[in-house]
Amino acid sequence: MTDASRDERTAIKQVGHSAAITGAGSGLGRDIALGLAEKGYEVFGTVTKDADLQIANGRIRLSICDIAKEQDVKDWASSVSAALGDGRGLDLLISNAGILTLGR
Repeated sequence: MTDASRDERTAIKQVGHSAAITGAGSGLGRDIALGLAEKGYEVFGTVTKDADLQIANGRIRLSICDIAKEQDVKDWASSVSAALGDGRGLDLLISNAGILTLGR
């Protein structure tokens, strides 16, 4: 595969595709959310702080959700299902949320 054909393949927009990403407010999760939105995906993400909601736009829908709390996850899943509508499922689920802890 040539560099030109590889570039053409990665430039294809994924219109109509959807993705859900936990931990989409910062770091790798944020970068993935922005990258998928740029490719045309409708992105649903979780964040833990109001300040992380700033990257939300027309293609990225962020919600405050503590994935360690079952009710938060159920509420988020319901809102994503409702937004997708018509029994449409997700194309991607990326479980990225985590908490950094320092160890010795």
